[in-house]
Amino acid sequence: MERYNKGEFYTGNFRVPVCDRIIATELSEDFTLPDYQPEIRRLLRVNITLPPPARYVSESGAEFSGNAHFDVLYAGADSQLYTTRLSAEYGFEVPFDAESVIDTDGVVVLADIVPDIVVGRVIAPRRIGIRARLRAHVRCFADFRHEERIRGIDNVGTLRRLTDTGMYALILRGTEEAVPMNDEIIPEQREGEIRVVGASGNVFVSEATATNGGVICRGDLILKIMLCRDERDAVPEILMRKLPFTYEVEIDGVTPGWDTRAWGTCTDITITVGEGRLISEAAMALNAEAQKNETFEYTKDIYSTAAGGEISFKEWSLPASLRCMNGNFTQSGVFDAKENNIPAGARIVDAEGSASMGAMTCEKGRCLMTGEVRYNVIFTDGSEWGSRELTQPFRYEFDAPQGTPEGSAILTVTGCRARMDGERVAVDSEVSAAVRVCGQRPYRMVNEANFSGAVRKGRGEWVICYPDESDTLWSISKKYHADADKVAAANSLKFAGSLDSADSLAGARYIIL
Repeated sequence: MERYNKGEFYTGNFRVPVCDRIIATELSEDFTLPDYQPEIRRLLRVNITLPPPARYVSESGAEFSGNAHFDVLYAGADSQLYTTRLSAEYGFEVPFDAESVIDTDGVVVLADIVPDIVVGRVIAPRRIGIRARLRAHVRCFADFRHEERIRGIDNVGTLRRLTDTGMYALILRGTEEAVPMNDEIIPEQREGEIRVVGASGNVFVSEATATNGGVICRGDLILKIMLCRDERDAVPEILMRKLPFTYEVEIDGVTPGWDTRAWGTCTDITITVGEGRLISEAAMALNAEAQKNETFEYTKDIYSTAAGGEISFKEWSLPASLRCMNGNFTQSGVFDAKENNIPAGARIVDAEGSASMGAMTCEKGRCLMTGEVRYNVIFTDGSEWGSRELTQPFRYEFDAPQGTPEGSAILTVTGCRARMDGERVAVDSEVSAAVRVCGQRPYRMVNEANFSGAVRKGRGEWVICYPDESDTLWSISKKYHADADKVAAANSLKFAGSLDSADSLAGARYIIL
């Protein structure tokens, strides 16, 4: 709420955005399979895993570098399925949009990196080309103190200010790059030696709670293992396993009560075949984010009771926290098999999915997020392997305060099942969403005040002012260089709002100064 202050005043610190950019990074690599890896007959799927990147922050910007891991599923010359992991490096730079030198110790860098496109092609029986486009949304915030420049005043006690409380979103993030997850699985006992085709994992964070110095994440690492009993198995079987976890990601400065979100990536899986059992050793990277609204004081307007002045202002647009949360939703779809070139009578062996956010809007206390889910379906007609990509739009609603949102969502398809239903393909999936919603709030602050020329008042002089409809107690006091509190007392003005509000002169036909 606006307040009337006399004399000196110091604007509080707040955080300003110094970067908000979307950077596209292209990756194009050719890989040669090692000799022990079977030759490629048909490429079926290329998945990408992006562990948290390394970063370097300087006074002028931020640099990022990391590895992209490609998990390739293909059919070999013997019509069996095989997987291999290939890796490539990437890097990019993001400059700050700052007007002055940035203190790197106070910079918060938030980088959400997701794949836009991943395409593979077979160049030769042991050679594969992979092209990927990564999209990084980078937001950076720096601590800032707005320094007013006051000139021409020897006695600061003559200054009169209209001050207010502003608000900005304080957002902090922490990352744990290698959380170990181990399990022992006893598969159904059948004849034949087990061959593990491949394994993948998705991290589902069901709950994220702020604590002193961090965020506690609870959820499941969902493992999927594709295996064959022996070379005679034409179609592999799929084993699913949920490994529950509770882990605290450290974030200095976080306390209970902050809004939070968390998400993760399974960065590595090794499956070892033992005597009648499978031993899984996995690692996942966990990211946690916490945000809350902090307040600061600033000067909206200023004048002196002793001198006239010229005032200039600075416009700021600061982010405000609206919502930070973890959620999930289910998505189902039915697709025509013929239209998607899936043979009649084909058997679907596996399906995986990915999701991307399109737009976000907030209205009447609800936030609507729309986007697209993409499914990769692996099938066989008994003699040949094939794969198709199916796409479907989604809508996800959740509670959020009113505002124009700037949304960020990390979406993970944690489970996906597909089946043939006559001439149609039915797909069911679960999608987890780690959502952050911020809004923008404008602030107009006094930037510079140059005072000159003393105000002369005659002894015993009374001034009677007949206010216009647009006048307020503040505007009249500023115009006549008078103490606003004394003007209010002399005219028996009683109001509950601001000195600069319409009701500050309610009922007054004239004002005596």
